[in-house]
Amino acid sequence: YRVRMNTPEELASHEEMIEARKQAIEKQIEDEQKEREQRVQKLNLFSGPKGGDSAKAATVKREAEKVGRNDPCPCGSGKKYKKCHGANAATG
Repeated sequence: YRVRMNTPEELASHEEMIEARKQAIEKQIEDEQKEREQRVQKLNLFSGPKGGDSAKAATVKREAEKVGRNDPCPCGSGKKYKKCHGANAATG
C-alpha cells in the first residue's frame, strides 16, 4: 500500500473550506433564530395583550335552551339528539 500525504497547500485549502462551511452554518442558524423570533412575535400579536390590561370577552348566551343528549332532536325526526344531529356534533 502507498500512503499519500497532503501537501501544505492542500491542507490549507481544506481548512479554508472547513472554515467557510462553518461560517455558512453559523449564518444559517442565526437566520433560523431570527425567523423563529419573528413567528413568536406574530403569535404574540394574535394572542392579545398580557396581564390585567386585557379587556374581558363578551359573554355569549344561547337564544334557545340547550338540547341534552337524550332529549328529542329539535329537527323533529323523533329520534334522540345523540342518534340524530348530536352524532355529527360528537364526531366533528
